[in-house]
Amino acid sequence: MEFVILNETEFNTFALNNIHSNFHQTPEWGKLKEKNGWISHLLGVKDNKQIVAACLLLEKKVLKCFSLFYSPRGYLIDFENEDVLSFFTKEIKNFAKKHHGIFVKIDPYVIH
Repeated sequence: MEFVILNETEFNTFALNNIHSNFHQTPEWGKLKEKNGWISHLLGVKDNKQIVAACLLLEKKVLKCFSLFYSPRGYLIDFENEDVLSFFTKEIKNFAKKHHGIFVKIDPYVIH
């Protein structure tokens, strides 16, 4: 598995075919949030060159040199695939650390 930064086309193609797809996990939502000082990142996991997970991760600069991260209604992932879920979560944490993140908030859109 490989943690990757996705372009809009890759992200949208995957998102449109994902059961957890929602407006808060779109590049358009990221662009809207950018007007309020957020930075948007389209992140994913590829396995054998196929996207198996993705999310819009928003970054907000706080305290001059730190950031908070938020994935609204994200991830777009098969939550029953524990290997991918664990890998993606670990890599999101590493991504946040590299960008001086002080915490990551994820509120998945899961219907029981």
